[in-house]
Parts: sequence; C-alpha cells; structure tokens
Amino acid sequence: MRTFTYTSGVDPTTTVDLADPESIMIGQIRDLRTTGWNVDTDYRTVTSAIREAREAEATANCPSLEALDRAVMVFDADLAGLDNGQGRRTAGTLTVDGWTQKCLVPRVKPSITFHGFAQCDITFLLLDGVWRHDMDTLHYWPASTSGGAADLDLPTDMPFDLAGGAKIDTLVNTSLLPRPWRMTIFGPATNPSIVIGGNTHQIDVTIPAGGYLLIDAIDNEKQVLLVDQNGNRANVLDKARRGTGQGSGEYIFERIPAGTSALSWSNSFGFDLTVVEERSVPPWSN
Repeated sequence: MRTFTYTSGVDPTTTVDLADPESIMIGQIRDLRTTGWNVDTDYRTVTSAIREAREAEATANCPSLEALDRAVMVFDADLAGLDNGQGRRTAGTLTVDGWTQKCLVPRVKPSITFHGFAQCDITFLLLDGVWRHDMDTLHYWPASTSGGAADLDLPTDMPFDLAGGAKIDTLVNTSLLPRPWRMTIFGPATNPSIVIGGNTHQIDVTIPAGGYLLIDAIDNEKQVLLVDQNGNRANVLDKARRGTGQGSGEYIFERIPAGTSALSWSNSFGFDLTVVEERSVPPWSN
C-alpha cells in the first residue's frame, strides 16, 4: 500500500491522509483486504452469493493529535448527513492505491495515548461491497472532426483494446465478468444510440451544441443527466430506453460483456467511454 486516503462526502475538497507518518499512519489494512462474500447454501448447492456492506478495522498511529481531531470532524460530518435524510449521498470515499469505495467511519477508538500521541482502532463501514478503479477513458470522435474516421486513444497494454473503422469497432473485455462504465456523449446529437455487444444504449433526447449527456452505469450511482451549454442539469432518466431490464437488449445500464464485443454508432456525434474495474479487495500487486 502506497497511498490511503478518505475524501469527505460533504466537502469533496477535504481529504484525510491515512498513510502520513507525520500525522495519521495506518500501516496495515489486512481487514480491508479480506474478501466479504455472503453465501447462502442449500443441500449441496449455493443459492446466492452477494457482496454486501461490511465493517473493517485498521489501527492508526497518530503522532499529530491535531490531525486526528480534524479527521474525526470530517468523519462526523459525513455521518451527520444521515440525520438529514441524505443517505449514502454524504458518504465519503476511501481510496487505496487508486481503488475506491464509498465509506463511512462510525468509530474511532483510542487504545494507547501518551504525550501528544494516540493509537486508535478505526472502523470503516464499506458501503459498495466492491472496490472500483476507472480505466483509461476511450475517446470516439464524430467523422466531421476526425477526417472521416474515428480516432481511438487507447494504450496498447490496457485490458480494453479498440480496433477498427469509423462506425464499427471492437471492444475487448479481458475480465471474466461484465464491467460497468461511465459515458459522456457530446452535442449536438439527437436521440443518440450506441450498440455494445448487441445491447442498444439509447436516450431519446436532443443534446444541444456545447452540451453533453452524462450516463453512469455504476450500481447505486445510476443516472442519466443532460447538461446544456450554460451548465444547467436535467435528470433525463425517463428518456433512456431500459427495455425490460438487464439482458433485454435495450437496457441503458447494461454492463459490457466479458470477451470481445462489437461497438457501433452513427458516427454523427462524439463520446467518451470509461470502463470501471471491480474487485472484492484492492489488488495486492499494483
């Protein structure tokens, strides 16, 4: 572990460094690296396996009590949002070497205190059940700005590779599981539609010039927002085609399948696609 931070959900500009030997230092995160599947079994079979919210503890050495006071203030502010009916919207973000998870800190328990030093056991409430990491964003430009062919910006050593022409490309997911994603579609565009792996992602809206459409397919964060040229935002989830749900062939939030998928669009608009990795625990090798 090289970096370990907690970013406030109430004020995203506020971050607590949890791997700073001069203020708050957590050296081991064994509990956070423990997988947490909840498995229901029946006679010689498994009926379900899910990753739920769970608690994990880590011990912090705090040579700066001022830093500890500030950290507790940040943790408390995010928890206080629950009393205001905000739910997980005020949860902070725990980040370990670039892998993130929504989190709250319900307990900071001192175990040793002397001469301006404290050792505390910190309880992290991990809300997502998984850790996530954004892969490099893929850029697709309309023919009008790319000389008739879509420019692809993708390092060759990434798990997702693109190849192909202006309207049909190949998207390779080397994971064994489907992956979620985020997308930004740039205006002008009318009823933009993108087909990935046989699933049509379509939103029946008009995106003005200078505006864009934000689509987030992450569990517990799913949204479709239209942003105009003045920065005004509108929820247009009701304009997104959702078919009969996942696997229906027309589900806006359908995950990108494992393996190789065809990707096609009209090439009359540009968009960015960010695929998101998910793991039970932050990787040991990074």
